[in-house]
Amino acid sequence: MDQQNQQIVLGLDGSPGSEAALAWAIGLGGALGRIQPVIAWHYPWWSVSVPALGSPMPPSAEHLDQQARRLVDSMVADLDEALYLEPVVARSVASAAILEVASDGSIIAVGTHGRGGALRGLLGSVSHQVVNRATVPVAVVPQEAATIGLDSFVVGIDGSAQADEAAAWAIRHANAGADIHLVNAWTFEALGVPELEESVLARLEVQAQEVVGATLHRLRDMVDEAAFERVKVRSSTPRGDTREVLRSAAGDESILVVGARGRGGLAHTFLGSVATSLVHRPETVTIVVHSSKR
Repeated sequence: MDQQNQQIVLGLDGSPGSEAALAWAIGLGGALGRIQPVIAWHYPWWSVSVPALGSPMPPSAEHLDQQARRLVDSMVADLDEALYLEPVVARSVASAAILEVASDGSIIAVGTHGRGGALRGLLGSVSHQVVNRATVPVAVVPQEAATIGLDSFVVGIDGSAQADEAAAWAIRHANAGADIHLVNAWTFEALGVPELEESVLARLEVQAQEVVGATLHRLRDMVDEAAFERVKVRSSTPRGDTREVLRSAAGDESILVVGARGRGGLAHTFLGSVATSLVHRPETVTIVVHSSKR
């Protein structure tokens, strides 16, 4: 596929989280475009007040800018120059700087937490803001998943437009021969009437399969036939909690892809409950695809 107009926008701050996101981007070898490093700085809160008698003066803007440049330069120093673009150093809030740089065709990659992160595996404040406010796909990369490539995808589908876009994104960007597993999970609360339950379960299973069929039909219209033929698309309709089903299906060897909001989501709002749960405690690289129409 032609990735000429794509880039991986990567917020760097020297934290293990940003190092994991960088390692993942490097491992893709340019498959999703060149890496666009972004580092942001702003005055600490205490620097805007008059220092107490005998206290040191706050750092200058020039000092903070140079410090940021040295940090980002050290993180990309060993990279092949063909893999990355000139780093962007911005005087800004980190999430705003990352979102400003990301444009159509980009994907943003973030770690699970930044320099302020205290709990491994939980989404940090910057990553949280980026995932919620982005208009392009965002990959959340846990440290233990930084080596996962583009050969296996699990995509959560539910008949919604955003789930369709998530599946289309995976098909377009997967490596040749990649496995694309479309998963439509469904649940059922016991009624206490065995005969009725059997009938309802059968109907729900049929409905889940119909959603898969309709999704595949729409994807044929959304994705170029050549891209569709490059990959192996399969589907399943397991019964269970959507979040746990998707985590189990992806394991630690597949990229998990979901739409920002599913059938229950409201337009122009934050992430849906499924996407929120998956990115806040990711067990693999988890990509949230936002609607191109929002």
